[in-house]
Amino acid sequence: MADQGALHEHLQLAGSAARASCRSTLALMEQAGTGARANHARLMAHA
Repeated sequence: MADQGALHEHLQLAGSAARASCRSTLALMEQAGTGARANHARLMAHA
């Protein structure tokens, strides 16, 4: 049963790592989106 406890702990750690990775990916996408909108605004200002 000790192995099962260790496995459960490992799965919890893997889950929190996956969530952290997902959050950072979303943050990067949001930053990229903000940059794209800023570029678009600059292009429209020149038009």
